[in-house]
Amino acid sequence: MKVKACASLVVLRYPDRDPWQSVHIDDLRKSKDMFTDLTAFKGITISQLFGRDPGEPESSFLALMKQRLHSLLVKRDEESFSATEWMLREASNVEALQEGGTFRHTLWKRIQTVVTPLLAQIISVIDRDCNLNLLRDDTPLFVRKLWMNIFNDANLLDLPYNRTIFSLESEIVVHNYMKMDVLNISNELPFSWRIKEFLDELWIQAQYMEGQVEPKLNEIFNKTGFGKYFSNVNEEWRQNFFFRYLADFLLMTMNISTEDEFEFLQGALISCINQLKIEHNIGDEMSLLWVHVAYQHFKNRLQNFSRIIVVNPSVLTLLQMSKDKIQKAEDKEMVIDIYAAAACVDMLEFEHTELSYPAWLQMVNTLQMPIELVCTQCEEWKSSIVHYVQSGWRRIFSLSLFVEHLILGVEEIHSKLQNMVVIYAVRLAKSLNSNSDLRSQDPFQAVIMILRDCKRDAGCLFFRYGLQECSVCFGELNNPVLLPCNHLYCLNCIKQWFASGDVYCPCCRTAVANDYVPEASEEISEAVSKVILFRKRCDAFFIALVSMVCFKDNSPPTKEVVRDLLSLLLFLKKTDSSASEKVCSYATRHLSPFDEAADQNPVVRSIVLKLLLKYSFDDIKNYLQDYLSAFQKTKIFQESETELYALFLNCLEDSIYEKSQWCSIQEKIAYLAQEGEFLQMYIQHKRKQMTIEMLQIIARIRLCFDTAAQLLCESCDTIAQDSKYARAKETFLHCIKSVIINRGNDWFKIYLVRKLCGLNGIEFVQELIMNDQFSWIFPKEVLQRRESIGQIDRYLACGKNYQMFRDAVFKSFVFSDPKSIEEAKKVCKCSSKEKGVHMTLAIFREFTILYASSKPSDHPNKDQCDVIAKYIEEENVFHSSMCKKFAIRLLKNDIPGLEINPGLKSQERTIIEIIIHAAAVILFSEENSILTPLQHLSFQPALMVNAFLPTMPEDIRIEARGWAALQNLAMYQCPNGHPCFVGECGRPMEVARCPECKAVVGGHNHNPVSGFTAADMMDRTQTGHILGDPRKRETIVAPDRQMSLVSLLLVRLMTHVAMFIGTMEDVKSIEQIIKPQVQNPRDFLWCHIKKDIEQLRNSLAKTIDETAIVVHLFLHQLIHQKKLPTLPGNLSTKAQRKNWESSISKEVITPAVENLDRKLVDINSQISQDKRSGSDSIVKIVYSDPQTFLTLPKGDALHCSTIWACRKRISPEHLRHMMENREEKENVPILQTFLQKEVQLRLVKYLPELLALQNDLTKLFQNTTEVPKQSASDFLQTISSEPVRSTFTSRISCFISVWNQLRTFLITNGEFKIPEEFGASDLDMQNCQLEVLLPRRQGLGLCSTALVSYLIALQNDFVYTVEKYTIESTPYSISPQDVSDLHVIRYEVGKDIIPLLLSNCQYTMEKGSEIVIEYDFKRIEQQLTNRFLKGKPLISLKGIPTLIYRQDRNYGIIFHDIQNRIPQESLPISVINVISGELQSYSEVCEAFTAVEVTSGFLAMSGGDPDQKLDVYLKDVLQMEAQTSPHVMETLRRCNLKHIQALWQLLSSRKSECSLILNRDPFSGIKNEYKEHLSEEVKKQLRPFFVQASVDTFILELHELLTLKCKNVQSPDSFNPNWSLKMALGSFMDVKEVDNLPELEDIFPEIILMSQSVEIWKAAVAFKREQLQFTR
Repeated sequence: MKVKACASLVVLRYPDRDPWQSVHIDDLRKSKDMFTDLTAFKGITISQLFGRDPGEPESSFLALMKQRLHSLLVKRDEESFSATEWMLREASNVEALQEGGTFRHTLWKRIQTVVTPLLAQIISVIDRDCNLNLLRDDTPLFVRKLWMNIFNDANLLDLPYNRTIFSLESEIVVHNYMKMDVLNISNELPFSWRIKEFLDELWIQAQYMEGQVEPKLNEIFNKTGFGKYFSNVNEEWRQNFFFRYLADFLLMTMNISTEDEFEFLQGALISCINQLKIEHNIGDEMSLLWVHVAYQHFKNRLQNFSRIIVVNPSVLTLLQMSKDKIQKAEDKEMVIDIYAAAACVDMLEFEHTELSYPAWLQMVNTLQMPIELVCTQCEEWKSSIVHYVQSGWRRIFSLSLFVEHLILGVEEIHSKLQNMVVIYAVRLAKSLNSNSDLRSQDPFQAVIMILRDCKRDAGCLFFRYGLQECSVCFGELNNPVLLPCNHLYCLNCIKQWFASGDVYCPCCRTAVANDYVPEASEEISEAVSKVILFRKRCDAFFIALVSMVCFKDNSPPTKEVVRDLLSLLLFLKKTDSSASEKVCSYATRHLSPFDEAADQNPVVRSIVLKLLLKYSFDDIKNYLQDYLSAFQKTKIFQESETELYALFLNCLEDSIYEKSQWCSIQEKIAYLAQEGEFLQMYIQHKRKQMTIEMLQIIARIRLCFDTAAQLLCESCDTIAQDSKYARAKETFLHCIKSVIINRGNDWFKIYLVRKLCGLNGIEFVQELIMNDQFSWIFPKEVLQRRESIGQIDRYLACGKNYQMFRDAVFKSFVFSDPKSIEEAKKVCKCSSKEKGVHMTLAIFREFTILYASSKPSDHPNKDQCDVIAKYIEEENVFHSSMCKKFAIRLLKNDIPGLEINPGLKSQERTIIEIIIHAAAVILFSEENSILTPLQHLSFQPALMVNAFLPTMPEDIRIEARGWAALQNLAMYQCPNGHPCFVGECGRPMEVARCPECKAVVGGHNHNPVSGFTAADMMDRTQTGHILGDPRKRETIVAPDRQMSLVSLLLVRLMTHVAMFIGTMEDVKSIEQIIKPQVQNPRDFLWCHIKKDIEQLRNSLAKTIDETAIVVHLFLHQLIHQKKLPTLPGNLSTKAQRKNWESSISKEVITPAVENLDRKLVDINSQISQDKRSGSDSIVKIVYSDPQTFLTLPKGDALHCSTIWACRKRISPEHLRHMMENREEKENVPILQTFLQKEVQLRLVKYLPELLALQNDLTKLFQNTTEVPKQSASDFLQTISSEPVRSTFTSRISCFISVWNQLRTFLITNGEFKIPEEFGASDLDMQNCQLEVLLPRRQGLGLCSTALVSYLIALQNDFVYTVEKYTIESTPYSISPQDVSDLHVIRYEVGKDIIPLLLSNCQYTMEKGSEIVIEYDFKRIEQQLTNRFLKGKPLISLKGIPTLIYRQDRNYGIIFHDIQNRIPQESLPISVINVISGELQSYSEVCEAFTAVEVTSGFLAMSGGDPDQKLDVYLKDVLQMEAQTSPHVMETLRRCNLKHIQALWQLLSSRKSECSLILNRDPFSGIKNEYKEHLSEEVKKQLRPFFVQASVDTFILELHELLTLKCKNVQSPDSFNPNWSLKMALGSFMDVKEVDNLPELEDIFPEIILMSQSVEIWKAAVAFKREQLQFTR
């Protein structure tokens, strides 16, 4: 709704609903009063004019309105200077007097100016949600009485005074809370929005109460003004108010589409209230508060019911049939969602469905999430309807898996197969009718029997005799042979059988002819291959059924089902060794219901273990023990016993790790305390035989040591100095130390040392061993050798040639003789540039690294350095002066930023090693074009100031046009440049308003209105380095950058390293490259390098040492790289960058990381065998078996290196790397997309909080002309209520956190362009301006809008992705106002994603082999989709909360609207002359112009009869006769409403002409760019035009152009001052479709520009006056 405020009238209107309703100022104070003695007003304030009149009823609406208005005027008077002297000020205002004409009229206009905005403000508050409609006569008396009582009570309904509203030409937006456009209804209880706000505030306060808050809250409410009023009315009124408020509450809270849904939701909310009252033992009290309490308790269920209706509206019809049952049940509890789910179950019954199989499956998938939510929320209920839903849904979901795996697409195997399988689907449905709980044995066995029968009949379909297993090997048929007796065997099996002399059928003993030669049948082989395909489908269905149905709920399957499952993995296999003797032996197979799938070599599989370990260990330990005991008894893995236990340990460890994830410091402190208690108990634990409980303890011990290693690696500032955390950490490490000392098992120490090396590197552990404080970590034998510790040499990744040079440099160092280097140079067969690189690295390893010692005697002496320096200068190994200079500076430890000093941390040393290696490769590879960009960044950074640096984020909007989420949206912009979206075909079909500036947008019949144009998709990709703060940086890869994650990180690392080197050469250029600029580029880049290595390590899931080795392998590959086709070195375009990234990824990185695990094993072995560092005990512990050199416990399967080897933890980054390596991306597109965007997608969960913040702020600041210039912290201090302030603080903190993580990305991405300076730095409570939080389409408010719109687009993109790649129906949509936690993609990486990955990490161990780890990518994708992505709605971009500042009147928009409602005509020349003659004075023109302005504003929104006389409209409709002089009214009588636009044009121009006469500037609001003075020459050129043209028409049209187009210009391209005035005015008249001036085209000078337009108009007016005087 909108409120129009004019000089004397306030009018309100609901679009497409009610006629205009008006409140006239004369109703409050008759204007005729102004014609009495004016001296009576002297010395009184304006507020005193509107005091209560004697005898006026106190309770009338008019009296209350005056009372409210009076109170606001009093506040205004209090802020005014000398409020009683307003009359004197008006008398002194010459301009106002000239415009008013008379002193009385001037005073009256002043009063109007003050009162009208306040009146509009009052109405904008009291008429929200059509609230004024409740005062109509057909409304019950007690409702009207309540309305008046609330309006009368300033404590209940506060009308705040807003000093910024005093603008006559404005609209005030009324904030409606109900979605009235859907159901066409309004509020039923007066001021229900205010009551809801009040009760919401009470509910917020309740969050801070202890104990049972509902009764306390109700007691508080009853003491408030609202509560007292509702308590004092009679029971009938109270009940009526209650139900009215409940209806209003639902309309304000829920997204309701139909009357039926509204009716059911009312009943549902009442049932929620009834249920709570029963639970709290409360009588029939009808308190409004219970509506809020019930909604908060049952919000998820109510929203879930709404979701069912949205995705399946036909459920409402079924619910109508059960309406009586529902209403009866609702007396005690909420059941509507359960009955809705039951209706869905009825609709989905497989046996009765008329849908096609794909459509049926689609419907099941669509309803899966809401129905399962019903089953989960009502799991403890014992009612029959709940049981019906749960049982029915289990049956339907099981059948959906059967349809998905066995029916859809099965005809590709055999044309008749689908019909046969459908028969078994019906059989499955019938077998699950009585009991669908597959956790029990009978239905589980029924499924197995159905699958076996189905496969058997499929075999008969493929081959007339059926296809069973071979009766000799009891395995799958291989090269099948059909004997004359029609029995089938493997070719090799039957040959061996016949070779033994038994020439008869092993099955039926039928003799076979002696000359019979068995031959494999191609026909039967083809049939067998089809059976195998079908069996795989059956196995897939069976595994899905087991994992998704049998193990779905909170309790495991029955003992019988678990044992049946375990028996499928390990079973007795029959063999036929002879005709008379049958022998059975144990065998293994994958999880399958079929007997012929036995393994040739026994294999242990973890699938059932993993499923069981989802539950409490105490509940399933007996099953696990049975499985372990079975393997121990069969002894088939006796030789691989250690690997068997390791597999069980891995499963147990995964299970414990999944359940021990923490997200906050408090949770971590609790975890440390819990595990500390376990460690104390373990100290007293006595070792028993090898049982599953013992393995559980060992798995938990390993995890405790993992935690201890992480704590030891933590820096002091990793987590803010929390004293509780510090104490918990200290206590836990003390427990670890006690276990190690008291148990005396050095394998614990071995494991801890290995874990520490994996986390922080070998050099870190070498530092620890030198500190006596940590001596308890190391075995005694290792401590005894700590003085002989050597430096690990990761440069050994460069191969034997490097090792040769390194040893030669060492000899030269020792003997001060470079001969050994010359010998190595001759022996080495590598290229000269490789020799140079090896020599540089050797100098660093043998000379520079010695400066790390705190003893000066250990440093290289001058003689040693001089020998090597002389060799560098004289020999050609270093082929350029730059290479020699670098080597000598390295020799002297004189490279800025890379100095080796005592106390240097191990991580810093690792980074320096990498930078030195990179610098050497870049220096010695001058001819390698692939290195040119890195060479420029390193040594000529000035060439790269405007380059598109590798791996930087880019603007993906143009590419995003192809994304599914945006394919149905076309982006346009309004005439003022604000973005708008058009759906459907992408071309406009209706007219609307820009939400920001109210300009007309849209169009008719696919034709956009003038000024509404397709958005400029200018590429916003920035040059330079734009990653921002490294602490907030995440890996973001655009979809069109064809790089794996590892490739991206390696290239990004090299880019940062090259820039770091560049700071030594030209730091100023590097500063220019970094955006925004930083104070210390070197430290900034160092932090980015650390971040690159950290992310690379997570992606590879390697230790820090192995990660560094991978980088050295990459650098070594670079020096090996042959010359490539010439590539541009300056990367001046995005295309050049993309080509370069593709080339280096394909030609260098891919070969370097190929067979990476094998390469790392070889290099680690080389390091451990290196004579210079391999003798180090720490290196041996990490890279070899410590039993070979340490005295460790033996004689037990658990006392070995395999058990105490450190495992690599899974992460989303590493999973992505594995998928890319195994080329699985195409098979799991949803998972691939998720992993690619995960670091951003995790932020979508904050969307409800951000939207709630925007809604709250919009309510607070709507209709303000400006926002207070204050910080978020200052704003919070203005909130008096502690609970409300706490809520705002939480939400603003959420906004700041999300903004800081996405700000650099939003600069170049998203639909809204964020100016670079907006995202230049992180925000906090102090530097975050309040305006940043307020959602707008321009200015700082663009930050809030852009952030929310991007998160919405991110969710929508994934919703479309899921729809695209799954059998899913078209997703439903919701408004941003309706978004809740239930609607958004929501997960925690630690608590949700990691456990999901671990649960689908399967271990297999074949007899005689090592454990193999396999990730079921398909299952991960399926579970990820079902748990977090599926069933989420699209969130509409329309309806994002937007703060709309009140705008000055835009006449262009007004006239466009008038033309759409009333056809306009020009004024006849005779009428123009009459009006111009009759309105001579300035005051008369102003009075007439004001009347026309007011009329124009209302006609633009309401329309009217084109032929109605203007004076009649002013008198009868607008009631303006009293304040319009008779002379002006008589003049306007000559015009009709169809002349209003032409009349406005005439009077506005006449007003400006009069201003010139009075020596006033009529164009004060027009920019100075259009006021350039005219030269005498130009005036002369204009003379002929003025003489020949219609100067009156020219004056009118140019004046309109100036008024409409040159005032407050927002678009730089709109009527540019440098444009030709002739062209601009001609274009303007063409758009208006009025006759152009022929003289304008023929005579008007071309050289005159728009910049001179004001002076041109004045010259035309002066010419007109001259002509009039001459005529007279």
